[in-house]
Amino acid sequence: MDAALSPDLLAGHTLVDTLDPEEARQEIGRIFCPHFLSPRARRAEGFHAVHRSVQHGLYSLNLVAYGSEVEIDPGELSRFFLLQVPLAGFATVRCGAETAQVSPGRMASLLSPTLPTTMRWSDGCAKLIVLLDREAMEDRWEALAQRRTGAVEFATGVDMACPTGRLILNHVRLMAESADASGIPELYRARLGDDLALLLLSSVAHSQSALLGQPQPAGSLAVARA
Repeated sequence: MDAALSPDLLAGHTLVDTLDPEEARQEIGRIFCPHFLSPRARRAEGFHAVHRSVQHGLYSLNLVAYGSEVEIDPGELSRFFLLQVPLAGFATVRCGAETAQVSPGRMASLLSPTLPTTMRWSDGCAKLIVLLDREAMEDRWEALAQRRTGAVEFATGVDMACPTGRLILNHVRLMAESADASGIPELYRARLGDDLALLLLSSVAHSQSALLGQPQPAGSLAVARA
C-alpha cells in the first residue's frame, strides 16, 4: 500500500458508513449511479461499507470500501468516467470486452460511461476513485482533437508501474493531498481535475487515440459546432 494513499484519506468527508448492504447500495447509488451490490459471504459477514467524497468543480474524489468481498454491477455509468486506484486488496474489473486485475501499485482501472461494467472486489479492498464528468471530458477531447469524434472509450487497465501510470498515480496523490489540506484555493483544486482529464486523454489508450497528431480538416470543429 502507498503510504501517501491510505484508507484514512478524506476522513472528514464521510457520506456513508453502514453495515447494511441494502443501505449501502441505495446511498452509494445516489452518489454515483444505481447499481446492483451483492456481498459474497453468507449473511454479509464482515461487510462494512464506507464512502467518503469531496466535490471540486466537475470532478469528485471518493474513498470507497466494503469490508467483505462483493460483486458490483452498475451497467453503463452514462454520466461520468471513473478512475479507480486500489489502496488495499484487489479487484477484477470488466468494462466492455476487457477485464483488468487491479491491485495497489500495479494496476488501476478506468471505466468509460458508454461501456457496461461489472466488478468483484476482494475482502479488504479499498479504492480511491476519481469521478470525471463525461461532458467535460468530451469537451476536453474535442479541444485536443480539434474535431467531433465518436465516444471516448478507454482501455480498462491502467499500468501503475509504467512511467505514464506513475505520473497518473502522482497526480492523484496530489489531488488527495490538496483535498485534505486546509487553505488550498478551490480554483486550484478544480484545475487539478481538468489537468487529470488532459493527462488521461493524451496518454492512456482509448478508442479515439489515433486522432491525436493527425492533421485536422480546416475549420472542422467550428463547423461541427455551428
